[in-house]
Order: sequence, then C-alpha cells, then structure tokens
Amino acid sequence: MHYLLPIQLNQIFTAETLMTPRSEWMHYNLATVEHQARDAHHSFDVVPVEDAGRVVGVILQSSREYRPLNEEWLISQDTSIPHLLDLFVRMGQQAYLVVHQQQIVGIVTPADLNKLPARVYVYHVIGGLEMALAERIREMYRNNPDEVLQLLGNRAPHVRDSQGETTTGNVEVDDVYYLDLSDLVTVLQKSDALRVKLGYTSRKAAEKALGGIVDLRHRVMHTVRPLILKQRGDEGLEQLQERLQIATAAIAALAESPAPTDAVLSIDPSVAQTA
Repeated sequence: MHYLLPIQLNQIFTAETLMTPRSEWMHYNLATVEHQARDAHHSFDVVPVEDAGRVVGVILQSSREYRPLNEEWLISQDTSIPHLLDLFVRMGQQAYLVVHQQQIVGIVTPADLNKLPARVYVYHVIGGLEMALAERIREMYRNNPDEVLQLLGNRAPHVRDSQGETTTGNVEVDDVYYLDLSDLVTVLQKSDALRVKLGYTSRKAAEKALGGIVDLRHRVMHTVRPLILKQRGDEGLEQLQERLQIATAAIAALAESPAPTDAVLSIDPSVAQTA
C-alpha cells in the first residue's frame, strides 16, 4: 500500500488547517454590537462578539440576531474535515468557533472548505481510491492483462497508443499504469468480482456512485474553481459529503480495512476562552 488511508488523512487535515485564526478574524464589541452589525459592509455570515477580550457570542449577520456563546458553536481544532463537513450538513450552521486547550483560537465556515488544505484532502482521498483500484485490478488480471483492455472498449486503442509511446522511450510498465480514474471505474463497472467487492449490484449502480468521483477529481484539479458553492445540489456541501463517503467506503473495501470514525468532542463553553 503506497497511499494514505482516509483515517490517516483525518489526523492531518483538520479544522485547524482551515480556520481563520482569532488574531485575523473580524469581530464586534458587545457594547456597540447593534450599531456595528447595522452599519456593516462585509460578506461574513457569522461574526464573533467579544467583551473585554472574551468571546461571548456571535451575530448572524443576515438577521442581525445575537446568539450567546454555548456548546453548539464550538468544535475542537482536531475536528477532521469529514466530521466538519458532516456538522455543516446536519446542523445547518454557518460557522463554528474552533477551540484548543479550552481557548477559542479561530472560526471556520463552509466557505473555508474551498481553501487549499481541503482541496489537498479531497485530492488525496481520490488519489487513494485510484491507487487502490489500480492495485486490485492489477492483482485480479495479472495472468490475463489483455482482458483489462477488452473491458475498456473504445478506450483501448488510446491506451495502446500511450503504451507504445512509453515503450519506445525504453520505459515499460503494465497496462494498468496507463489507465486514468475514469478507465479504472469502467473496469470496475464491468467486473462482477470488483462490483461485488464494493457492494454494487449492477453496472448502473456503480456508474451512478463512482461517476461523481470522477467529476469531483476534475473539479479539485481546477484550483480557481470553488469546491463548494451552496448547501445542496450540484457543487454543494451535501454532494461533496456524499462523494467523499463513497470514495472512503470504496477504499476501505478495497483495502479490507474498516471505515474511519471520528469521536465527537464535548467542550465546556464557560472555559473555552483566552486566558
């Protein structure tokens, strides 16, 4: 195995890597919060409110509603990206205050999932799936590599052309090396054994689930294009969560390892402040 499993990535890419640090965030003062919120000219959905250096609540800018600080607004800085994404989808909150050692150290919003660390996380998950699929296909068709090209149909001549160019350069590798993610998914769709391994009962089911992973790979490579544009629908939070779950489950099945889970941290808001 030459790739990081999602459970390993979850320990690297966390809320800490995405958040806006407290030293850089915009905030209102409790004494003048109504005036500041009314006259604000910014695009932030949630703004922290401080009183004498302590975070005491937040303002929902759309309604100018003040919400006192409580546990619902707090997450640990070690919260993984999948867990954070799940919180945004299930709870529908527009932001969380990030806590480390009982101190509020930053704020994270759905828009932060468009930052580079989130893109790198998604790319690693998809790359892990690509490598896991390639390894399993290589194992299954080691004694009959031509069958892989037969499964590719019209794509086979293009793969052969690429193979010929590499061989001419005195570099020789197996057929699977020349397959991109969409090719690997095609092989999976047409291989009964692989489909069963991943829990898909038909080609159509595999295509519906994994076709979205191919689309996500294309999107994550376009660094100027946001991963997240809205809550639901195409390019939304729920779609990203679903596709990452599909990719993670597929990697676990191919690696014959359990899917990762995250523990939910409970934090006392009364002490979640700066010293």
